[in-house]
Amino acid sequence: MRDSLEASGTQIVTVALRRADLSGEKDPYANILEFIDPKKYLLLPNTSGAMNAEEAVRLARLAASAGLPMWVKLEIHPDPTYLLPDPIETLKAAEILVKEGFVVRNLLQNYIEDSASDNWATLILWENPDFTAEKINT
Repeated sequence: MRDSLEASGTQIVTVALRRADLSGEKDPYANILEFIDPKKYLLLPNTSGAMNAEEAVRLARLAASAGLPMWVKLEIHPDPTYLLPDPIETLKAAEILVKEGFVVRNLLQNYIEDSASDNWATLILWENPDFTAEKINT
């Protein structure tokens, strides 16, 4: 992994905390943080795997308390079968995290005129798991 990061030239590494075994109890090589040099790369905690706003906020707070940056890539998927994002829960979590000083990726300030959301919008990428480039040309 270290060699791959170096070869890629990346500056940011996203870490899905809920999906990683940071304890090393099940797999001694599972603690991904041991393979990423925080002096070389910005670690971007990711709430992937969170099923609601409460869980996403808890994951972000845990990451910050572990010394990771106050940046977070916010993702909430209530149904792990389809991984479709929940825009309502995402906005709820974003409102809490922004008030706590987090920099929330996928969040657009003053994007819409909406007093209920204080003019914030969430950027949600809908990725098609069945997409292949070959299908475009057929």
